Amino acid sequence: MVSLVLSTEVRNGQAVVTVAGELDTLTSTRLDRHLAEVLREHGTLIILEISGVTFMDSRALGVILHYWKQLAALDGRLALAGARYRSTKVLWVTGLIERLPVYDDVESALADP
Repeated sequence: MVSLVLSTEVRNGQAVVTVAGELDTLTSTRLDRHLAEVLREHGTLIILEISGVTFMDSRALGVILHYWKQLAALDGRLALAGARYRSTKVLWVTGLIERLPVYDDVESALADP
C-alpha cells in the first residue's frame, strides 16, 4: 500500500496542508478530496507544505495546478512550501516551479502577503 499522510492546520488565517509520502496516480485522488474539503472549510488561502513528499508525478501536479487556478480565480492563493528537487522533479521539468508561488518553508509563505 502506498503511504500518504495529509493533515491541515490553520495558521495566521491560512490553511497549511502538510503532505508526506508519495503523490502519484494512486494517491492524487486523496489529495484532491482533501484540498476540496480544505477549500470548503477554511477558505481560499492554502499553503501546501511538501518537504515530506518522497515522489510526485504529473497526475498529482495536475491536482495542484487545478487548485492553484481555482484559488486564483477566487482571489485566493495556493502556495508551495518546502519543495525539494529530488522528490518533486516534475515541478522543475515542466517549468512550473517558476510560475507557482514556492517558498523554502511555511514561515516564509505565511510572511508573504
